[in-house]
Amino acid sequence: MMLLPLLKISDTAGSEATILPYGAILHSLRILVHGQPREVLVNLPDWRDYITDQNYIGSIIGRVANRISGAKFRFGNIEHNVTANEAPNCLHGGAQGFGKQVWEIVEHSTHRVVLSYLSPNGEEGFPGNVKVLATFEFVAPKSLRISYDAETDAPTPIDLTHHLYFNLASGAGGAIEDHLLQVHSDSVLELDRTYVPTGDVLRLPRTPFDLNKATKLGDLLARKHYQLTRIGLNQSWILRPVEPAFRMIAPDHSLELAVSTDQPCLQLYSGLNRENAPAGALAVEPQGYIDAVNRFQFPSPWLVPRERYRRSTLYEFFDAPKVDASRPLTGTGRRASTTGALRS
Repeated sequence: MMLLPLLKISDTAGSEATILPYGAILHSLRILVHGQPREVLVNLPDWRDYITDQNYIGSIIGRVANRISGAKFRFGNIEHNVTANEAPNCLHGGAQGFGKQVWEIVEHSTHRVVLSYLSPNGEEGFPGNVKVLATFEFVAPKSLRISYDAETDAPTPIDLTHHLYFNLASGAGGAIEDHLLQVHSDSVLELDRTYVPTGDVLRLPRTPFDLNKATKLGDLLARKHYQLTRIGLNQSWILRPVEPAFRMIAPDHSLELAVSTDQPCLQLYSGLNRENAPAGALAVEPQGYIDAVNRFQFPSPWLVPRERYRRSTLYEFFDAPKVDASRPLTGTGRRASTTGALRS
C-alpha cells in the first residue's frame, strides 16, 4: 500500500488544516479558541481508514453531489447509466467517486494546497474526461476557503462539494444537539422516501425547517414532520443571496462557524444514527439542486467543452457572541449568481 503525505497548512492566528491527497479529504481543522487549538471536524485516526469509510467523512464529492434518481440521465438522445450505489439511485458520484481517488499534489505552501484529478470518460458511468482542481487556502485568520475548478472534453454534469462533519464543541464536551443553527432561506426541497426531490418546494413558515432565527438542532429534531426521518435531519435548503448563508454556534457560545458559498443550496445531515461513525456531528454540504440532471425546473448542472466550472465555499470562525435565539441573525452581503447556463 502506498504512503501518502499529510499536507498541513496554517494561518497567522495559529489555526491549522490537514489535507489528504486520498479523496482530497479535509482530515483536520484545528481552530485556535482562547489560545487553545480545538478540532472542529469529525475525522478518522489514519488515512487508510478512509478507504473503507462509507460515510464520506471529510471527502470531496463528485462528479455530482447528492442523488441522481434511477442512476440515469439523458443528454440529447443519449441515456447515461451511472452506478446505483444507493439503489435505485446514484449517491455522491457512485461507489468509487472523487472521494475514493488519489489526487495529484499541484501546490503546497504554508497557507495553500492545490490538488488535481483527471476523471476518465466512463468513470462510474459519467461521460467525458474531466480535469478537476481543488484548492484549500487560509485567506485570513480562522478563514478557510475551498475552491473547485473543472473542465471537460464532452458534456457532463458537475456538482462538487466537501462532506464535512462539524462539531464546534468537540473540545468543550458539548452535544451536537445543543448547537445553534441558522440558514438564510425561504424554502426546502420536498424529498421522497429515497431522498430525491418530488418536484415540490416547501415554504419554511409551515415547516420545522425555518432556521432564519437561531434554532437548536435538538429543538428542530424534536418536532413532528413527515420530512424528518429516522436518520434525523437530511434536508436541502434553497439559499437566499445573503452572506453568510449558514451559521453554527457552539453550545457554550465559545465559537461560531459562518459559511458563505456561491452554491444555490445547502444540505444539512445530522447523522444521528448512533451506529454511524459521524454520530454527534452535523454534515454541512453547500451544493447544487438535488437531481438537477433530471429536473429541468432546476438550474442546469451540465458542463460543456470550452466552459469552466468554478465554485467556492468560505468557512469562517469567530469567537461567538451571546445570541438571542428569538431574533434573526443578520447577513452581511450578497452571493454570486449560480444559475445554470445550459440545458440539453
